[in-house]
Amino acid sequence: MHFDRLIEREKFDLVSYAPMRAGDASFHAGWVLHGAPANETATMRSVMTIIYFADGVRVGEIDSPMRRADNERWLGSLPTGSLAASPLNPLLWSRAT
Repeated sequence: MHFDRLIEREKFDLVSYAPMRAGDASFHAGWVLHGAPANETATMRSVMTIIYFADGVRVGEIDSPMRRADNERWLGSLPTGSLAASPLNPLLWSRAT
C-alpha cells in the first residue's frame, strides 16, 4: 500500500469497511487517509465527493500547488480573504433566511 510507512510512523489506527459491493458508499472527513484495493474489472469506478463549508467562510492562504489548483477549479481563482462563493459552491442553507 502506498501509505504503509506513513501509517506505521504515525501509528494511525486502521479501520476497514470491507467487503463493499457495487452501490455501497462510505462517508468520512476529507482529511481521512483512505483508499481501496485495485479495480480488477474493465469498468471504471464511479466516485462522488461532496464538501460542505459554513456560510461566510473566506478563502485561506493559497500556499501550495494543490491549493492553487483547487482554488482555480472550485473557486474561480478567488484571492485569499475573499468570500468562498462561486457557481460551483452554491449556498445550501443560511441562518439568515
